[in-house]
Amino acid sequence: MKFRNAEAADLKKILKLYADVSRSDFSVWDEDYPGTQEIDHDFETDNIFVLIEDDRLTGAISIVPENEMDMVKCWTVNAPDACEIARVAVAPEAQGRGLALIMVNYLTQVIIQRGYKSIHLAAAVCNIPAVRTYQKAGFEKVAEEDMFGHHYYLFEKII
Repeated sequence: MKFRNAEAADLKKILKLYADVSRSDFSVWDEDYPGTQEIDHDFETDNIFVLIEDDRLTGAISIVPENEMDMVKCWTVNAPDACEIARVAVAPEAQGRGLALIMVNYLTQVIIQRGYKSIHLAAAVCNIPAVRTYQKAGFEKVAEEDMFGHHYYLFEKII
């Protein structure tokens, strides 16, 4: 198993991974999000990472230094000292093995190295596996918000 920055050759595989994950029972993603715009931006800013198993891309995860969640008033630490983890995806056939937790923990180390003091994220209330993953990773639920047509738990981890 290898966790690394995404490479140009990975981008189409990440888009397919997002599409596959969007069809799961727990996902609130649709055919438009996440898409090439998010992948390209994350890649250009060196903020998208992949998990490789047996030469196969089985996961992807991104850092978002600034976004609309920064305006939510529940955070203990705000931008520029905080960033967000977003677009966490594990291939459907690899789910249930703790790979999302592995990626979150690896990415937390990258975020620490980049000098951030806090990590924010949103998990759809209906995405029970994601909620459990973030709780296991030490994130604290700090609020609930209706955003993007869904109800979310907002999590924060002070690092």
